[in-house]
Amino acid sequence: MKISITKNKYIFILIWIVIWHISSIIISQDILLVSPVKVLYRLVELMMTLEFYISVINSVLRIFLGFILAVVFGVLFAIISKRYKLVYDFLIPVINVIKVTPVASFIILALMWVDTDSLSILIAFLITFPVFFLNIYNGFNNIDVKMLEMAKVYKFKLKDKINHIYIPSLQTFFLSSVSVGVSLSFKSGVAGEVIAIANNTIGGNLQNAKVLLETADIFCWTIVIVIISIFIEKLCVKAIKATIEGLNND
Repeated sequence: MKISITKNKYIFILIWIVIWHISSIIISQDILLVSPVKVLYRLVELMMTLEFYISVINSVLRIFLGFILAVVFGVLFAIISKRYKLVYDFLIPVINVIKVTPVASFIILALMWVDTDSLSILIAFLITFPVFFLNIYNGFNNIDVKMLEMAKVYKFKLKDKINHIYIPSLQTFFLSSVSVGVSLSFKSGVAGEVIAIANNTIGGNLQNAKVLLETADIFCWTIVIVIISIFIEKLCVKAIKATIEGLNND
């Protein structure tokens, strides 16, 4: 069944590529819509250059660092907020402001505080932090009280509480945060690079392609972002699941 679903997914992707190709033929203007064949050819050309890999590495390292910081501080402050309600009441107004404020506004303001090299780190952190904070905090609120009472009666050690109560209860909330957080980090981080015109980054190359009306390059860098984001998301989810299984086996 799973194999069939996977096959269908790829079939639908292929159908959309065919629609894309036919649309490019009908429009017949590469500046408006370039064909997937030309995009693939251009992507191969880009991948033959050293600048391509420098840009990808710069963007991935900075954005992923922002994501990791969001994970660490989001989980940490969720734990503290669960223990001390005053901390939650103090943070939630800021969290709500971050949730509704356009990413572009944060980017423009952040450019006044940090240099272009650090911008994507800060933006990825700011946009992703609320996801982990709110999800983990809600996860704590959904833990079965009876299980906590049982742990108290049987005098569970902290390690046993973490392994047998907190981790199983928070696992779903954390994994969903990772899935959403990775994509948010890369979308917001690259947006920051685009607006800041950061040199040797994916976003910087996107902005240059737009200025030069290189539509094929815009598609290429967009595809690169999507592939990297999906790859890192799946890698993180698998690593987390493997870590949890290892803890359970212990």
